[in-house]
Amino acid sequence: MKKNNDTSGLTPEQYQVTQQCGTEPPFSGAYVNHHETGVYSCVVCGNQLFDSASKYDSGSGWPSFWSALEGKQIKSRFDESHGMRREEILCANCDSHLGHVFPDGPEPTGLRFCVNSASLNFLPAGTGPDFVFSNQFLPEDTSHFVSGNPMLPPFPENMEMAVFALGCFWGAEKKFWLQDGVYSTAVGYAGGDLENPNYQQVCHSDTGHAEVILVVFDPTLISYLQLLDVFWQGHDPTQGMRQGYDVGRQYRSMIMAMSTGQEKQAEDSLFAYQQQLDARITTEVVPASCFNYAEEYHQQYLAKRQA
Repeated sequence: MKKNNDTSGLTPEQYQVTQQCGTEPPFSGAYVNHHETGVYSCVVCGNQLFDSASKYDSGSGWPSFWSALEGKQIKSRFDESHGMRREEILCANCDSHLGHVFPDGPEPTGLRFCVNSASLNFLPAGTGPDFVFSNQFLPEDTSHFVSGNPMLPPFPENMEMAVFALGCFWGAEKKFWLQDGVYSTAVGYAGGDLENPNYQQVCHSDTGHAEVILVVFDPTLISYLQLLDVFWQGHDPTQGMRQGYDVGRQYRSMIMAMSTGQEKQAEDSLFAYQQQLDARITTEVVPASCFNYAEEYHQQYLAKRQA
């Protein structure tokens, strides 16, 4: 990423904080009591800095995080102003002042990144600007066979989405609709290049698509991390292009992240789960770009079969 030091659009407070190492008054910033799910980025250059999953209430009066996003997002230097020696943190991309880091934070890092709200923008979790739904099989008013909730967008504003591939989507979908806090699920195809694929094409030609599950969930009732636990426990992520007797690229293990925050959590959970296994995990973590709804008879297949 190239450095971008264009400060022409900053407010006077943002300029004073980011360019002149200022500090906003405690409890005055927009993100002190902010609890949405997403990613906090540099207000000057857009560099993504902190995930909301690492944000906590330190009582200090400034947004506090126990970790920054992995990579070269942040750099530090010693600050000896005001008669004390502190560790200043800056955006590694544009050198804008963010705040300070202290060794009095919670586990697992023991750090407290104390950041000015004026240094930040917030990117809410959800579908990215290029994410699209493709539906050629379902009526627009299709309801979930089990929950009765809508299966097609728009979904309620408080809902978030996740997309997973863990083998044949018939059984995989049930694992998610059984979870408290899951509003709706759907099965479909994603990860390939063919537009508007059907089941026969995905199974019998190399479309690149996998059988995937769309999970619409209420983050106040079930977290993305909890859904990741369902994902890992619901299949064998070490089998490559297969699950059991189902062999083919369409059965590969994949997490399709709907945001940078989800991608970070997915990669962290993959690393943690790998420590528990001897075999190498073959799961792919990739950005979600499109969800193609599968044919109606595939949706909630196991529930319909038992009805």
